[in-house]
Amino acid sequence: MEGFLKRTAAELLQRGVDVKNIQVVLPNRRAGLFFTKYLGQLVSRPTYMPKVITIEDFFYDIIGKRPADKLSLIYELYKVFKSLSGSEEGFDRFYFWGEMILKDFNDLDQLFVNLKEQKILESDWSFLSPDQIELIQAFWASFESRDRFHQEKFLKFWDILLPLYQGFNSSLKTLGLAYGGSIYREVVENLDNFPPSDMGTIFVGFNAFTGAEEKLIKHFVKNFGAEIYWDIDQYYLNATSQEAGMFFRDYKKDKI
Repeated sequence: MEGFLKRTAAELLQRGVDVKNIQVVLPNRRAGLFFTKYLGQLVSRPTYMPKVITIEDFFYDIIGKRPADKLSLIYELYKVFKSLSGSEEGFDRFYFWGEMILKDFNDLDQLFVNLKEQKILESDWSFLSPDQIELIQAFWASFESRDRFHQEKFLKFWDILLPLYQGFNSSLKTLGLAYGGSIYREVVENLDNFPPSDMGTIFVGFNAFTGAEEKLIKHFVKNFGAEIYWDIDQYYLNATSQEAGMFFRDYKKDKI
């Protein structure tokens, strides 16, 4: 990754573009730090630097929202759960389950799964992508090795999963709060309503996207001329037997 970032920084400078009017979007903060470092090493005179940002912060900046702290989110989830289940369980005992459910709501929103299909485990999975199926299978598998008490408790959660998700999001909206996945979903559902950025956008260092990321990036490529610098090894790209290159091979066929 570091060699790729250094080469990309050099190519960006060699193109002679005005980097102060560019935002570079990377997968994580570590990649951003190295990219900024290499740019600094390569410039030969005082110059403005591009805006370097993570994909996560890119989503948050578009809509002008940040996730609430985890404790506040789980407490709101707990209140909705109590109202739906009638449970008298205390918040301290609920916290473990709440943390797990919050994580899965985040993952499902970022993969862009439609939770209106509330009986996913019991029905046809053909409408789901392989990544979405894998996520749901992993969600269930984490409980298979547990004792019967925890499995039964999970099934109670599953039975109210859809109303819990809907009630939780409704409660957060009333309070002006959000979690990361809900922000991703809201951005993607409203892409046509956001004004275009006055900066050029370059996505650097990705080798796969979540469902929400793919929709956002395609929107920027199609409508605003955004560019993508892929971090993909030619071996994995050209060897069709290698699953690691499957996403990019499929993306190359995509007409946006």
